[in-house]
Amino acid sequence: MTVANQKITFRCSAYQLDKVSPAQGSTDGIVQCVLIHTGTADGKVPFVYHDVKHIPHDSNLTIHCLMESLTRVKDHLGRVLFLQLDNCFRENKNKYVFSFMALLVELQIFEEVTVHFLPVGHTHEDIDQMFSCISRHLKSSNAYTLADLESGIQECYTPAATVIPVKMVPDYKTTLQEVMAGAYGGHSKPLWFRFRNIDDKCHMHYRMWKTSEWRPFNDGDWPNGLLCLKELPDLTGTLPWVLPSLEKLELEKLCKELPDSYNNRMAPIVKDWWRTFIRETLQTDYDEIPPARPWSLRELKKQPEDVASLADSECLLELQNRVNKECTDVFIGKQGKISLRKVKAVSDFTSVKTGMLVAVHCEEKEGRPFIGTVIERRGDEVTVGWMKGSWKGMWHQWLIKSGRTRVQYTSTIPVNSMILWDFALTSKSRLRSATASELKEKYDELDA
Repeated sequence: MTVANQKITFRCSAYQLDKVSPAQGSTDGIVQCVLIHTGTADGKVPFVYHDVKHIPHDSNLTIHCLMESLTRVKDHLGRVLFLQLDNCFRENKNKYVFSFMALLVELQIFEEVTVHFLPVGHTHEDIDQMFSCISRHLKSSNAYTLADLESGIQECYTPAATVIPVKMVPDYKTTLQEVMAGAYGGHSKPLWFRFRNIDDKCHMHYRMWKTSEWRPFNDGDWPNGLLCLKELPDLTGTLPWVLPSLEKLELEKLCKELPDSYNNRMAPIVKDWWRTFIRETLQTDYDEIPPARPWSLRELKKQPEDVASLADSECLLELQNRVNKECTDVFIGKQGKISLRKVKAVSDFTSVKTGMLVAVHCEEKEGRPFIGTVIERRGDEVTVGWMKGSWKGMWHQWLIKSGRTRVQYTSTIPVNSMILWDFALTSKSRLRSATASELKEKYDELDA
């Protein structure tokens, strides 16, 4: 699976962003986006985290957003995590984020984690399209309240993003600092970092470019890589919260200036929202918040019986079907056009081989035609993996439940029950007209 993580700054106030200059009485905030490519048929899963700069924007926030996102897609976690991060030292490219990656590997949540920072001047990440959609929306639409901002973000991107306000973040840095194997140095230049589990300990390798060789070299002093953690933190314990600060919000100033700056621009319901927001924020008593929160990393680790074999994965079968689709025929005028020659059945069954598409005759007429792929041939019998479809519809693998997974429906049948083989479907996985005509003639002939 692949995760891209980056942030932008927004300004939420009662005006149309592309026509009126920012005035006093508006509040800045941060939108942090996490785009996850699950590596399954579900595709990408977007998350958007926002705050109003009341919490420090450092590696604690980065780790918190990654933790929350991974927890929400824990049923789709694969064996390898590929992470794209902005090349920012304070938030991403530092010892705390690297130690967290090592923790994911050492706890066997992932077999490998690869982190990539794009070079200066070429920072076009997979997530940039998501930021572009949000920016275009904010330039053309009013964002009177944070609720307007959330709904706008959900509407402007497909698939719709899950928008999560960040109230507080745990203090991961203090806990990770205690278990690091040593001080980090020289990590500001390399752009690639790889974390692997070797002898139950996570080791890190690094390189400058994708074509460069991983360091430390295998024949050097550290052939396994650099040890990241001297021990695991106590995951049965709790994490303290990072205490928020309201100084950057300047809420008291905002409360005084809001009526003067926006009194004629805001609807009554918007004015009420801002009054409530300011009042509730000022009255928040952080001393009443529980002093700590438990670790949630253990929730990400799948039990052995929950890990399905890749060969039996329904998602993998669906992806294979997409990859194996026939390439369309390209033509210019009459050049390249394939004539639909009449398909002829062959009576010599010795030419039936593994991998061929075959059509089978049986007395039951409902469900015709019966088509499948030869999986194995043993003398006068063949094992066929059946397909579902119709005369004019698309054909795909016929999957049935087997325990907790779905597998292809197969049968062993006599080879002489076949009436047509070694034919192909169209680029849209449909029967060619010549093939369909030949099959209908064969069925009519055998039925008579």
